[in-house]
Amino acid sequence: MIHKDWVDFSHHFSNQNIKAIFSYKSFNADGLEGRKDLADQTGFNSDSLIIPKQTHSTNILFPMEAGRILDTDGVFSSDPNLVCSIQVADCMPVYFVHQ
Repeated sequence: MIHKDWVDFSHHFSNQNIKAIFSYKSFNADGLEGRKDLADQTGFNSDSLIIPKQTHSTNILFPMEAGRILDTDGVFSSDPNLVCSIQVADCMPVYFVHQ
């Protein structure tokens, strides 16, 4: 489904609990407020966002709670109440899902 500022690719997944949203909007490099705004618009709880501060590293973390994660380029979670997010410009995002 295409919206004015974002597109929803969730229908490409067989698991209906997976939501994949990509924004057309540009956000500042920090991205915190923009991500929270996008989360609210698309039905996510913005207080549940895991937000990595990406640094082109190999650091990948398994955070136990929502919030800002410094010096991290990948996150994963087994908590269905947390929302993994990523902000990209010239890099290809990679998502893995395990049911």
